[in-house]
Amino acid sequence: MIVAYEARQLNLRARNPTAIPGPERTTAGDIEDLKVIFGLKPKALGSLSAENWEAMHCVAGVSHLLGGGISAEWLPYDFTCPAHLHRQTAILMMQFVFKHVRDKQRLREIGVKEATYVCAEAGACGACLKLSGKVFTLDSFPELPNGECICDRGCLCMMHAVIPGF
Repeated sequence: MIVAYEARQLNLRARNPTAIPGPERTTAGDIEDLKVIFGLKPKALGSLSAENWEAMHCVAGVSHLLGGGISAEWLPYDFTCPAHLHRQTAILMMQFVFKHVRDKQRLREIGVKEATYVCAEAGACGACLKLSGKVFTLDSFPELPNGECICDRGCLCMMHAVIPGF
């Protein structure tokens, strides 16, 4: 009976599929992450109402704390997102924009100055393909996910660090 009870409890430690130890999570770090998440309003989800932004931020925050994997069922029944995106895709786009912000920050910390825009989907839309292969400074790198993307699965573009000599 105790084992069954413990199995139903929330595990607040993020999954680590590669088994590579990451930085130790702290309450202060989680609070900083939540501040960033609650301040994000990616253009890819730009048509959300104020109520839907609040719901999206809450779900994205909980998803981050629990290591991802939160489903669209956590969104309110009347939640609406841009017409070309599924509700689950909208959650993934929020996780993606947070990752992009953090990746840029980490690249700056190690001295990277530029990154290449990489379109990751063979059937990508014109807005994504237009930027693919271009090199930008980290300060001028376009927001990811691409706010003009109309791909059904959401924007899957990414940035690759430009490291001189490699």
